[in-house]
Amino acid sequence: MAGKSSSNIRIVSAKNFIAGLCAVAAVVPVILTLMRFWAGGTSSDFWSLWAASRGALEGGPVYTLPQAFPYPPHSLFLFIPFSLTSFGLGLILFNVAGTAFFACAAKPYLPKGFPLVFAVCSPATLLCLFFGQTSLVVGGLWLCAFRGRWAAVSALTFKPHMGLLSVFALKNRADVWRTAALALLLIAASMIAFGFHIWVDFANALTAHADRIGVRKRWLVLGVGPAIGYGLWGWALFAVAAAYLLSRQINAFTAATAALLISPYALHYDMPVACLGFLLGIYSHWETLGTFQRAALAAGFLSPIIVYLGTWWIPPILLWALLVQVRLPASTPNSVEPATV
Repeated sequence: MAGKSSSNIRIVSAKNFIAGLCAVAAVVPVILTLMRFWAGGTSSDFWSLWAASRGALEGGPVYTLPQAFPYPPHSLFLFIPFSLTSFGLGLILFNVAGTAFFACAAKPYLPKGFPLVFAVCSPATLLCLFFGQTSLVVGGLWLCAFRGRWAAVSALTFKPHMGLLSVFALKNRADVWRTAALALLLIAASMIAFGFHIWVDFANALTAHADRIGVRKRWLVLGVGPAIGYGLWGWALFAVAAAYLLSRQINAFTAATAALLISPYALHYDMPVACLGFLLGIYSHWETLGTFQRAALAAGFLSPIIVYLGTWWIPPILLWALLVQVRLPASTPNSVEPATV
């Protein structure tokens, strides 16, 4: 009876701590939303997805829009259904669908007693909804990939660097070949549907997009990746350190954290999976974590908010949190072996 009572106390303490983190994390997205409402603004990153999809359907521009469309042509298969209606309704449907998909993909990872609502109320999730971004879809596919759904890795190629990093989820050579075949099929289908020229336009747009890393003012405020905060050599150092730590334990959440440090660029709304991983680390290992370990995971969870104080804070925080994550006991079936190619 005493053991059960102690377990209940542990669960309540962990839940209260996480609820407090989620409450703090909601402050900035709520303030941003109120500021947008007060100013009468309706702009959203979703506009570029919506406008590019409408352009593809109507034979208009896709990669020469005022607001850059940074995704490869086969991503249009995902976005077009949400462009068949008005912009406002499309944004609502996109956010609802993304949240539902992420929640469904996250559910198998949640330990008993962990409220599903915590999985979808991280600062990264709320900011993703605010900006009308794709990270909930990306996060859902990432979580599916690490449960053995190799087709999800192919689908992740709509965000190329994440598709490349998600190969950590592939367990064997056969999955690698299946993934590559499906990705090539999606690319071929986009050429048939939209014409080969659209890939030429994408290549030109990609070069311009890469030139903005470390320069675009907005990214200098929102960027959590080391390339934005520390430049090329800083990125290399953090990427090598993250890759080394990741090699010690590969699962959906250590890979998600490492991806933010290895990726050429990452913004605060790209962190739904990483933030979920930090919460699960706190919840599942509450009793065994020391104060500094809890602080590392909590700081990692709050990174999408802390970044507003300076992008240079975030890579050290994420590396610290990753160090804690890889030292936690392996959690099967989420842990996987690197692919054998």
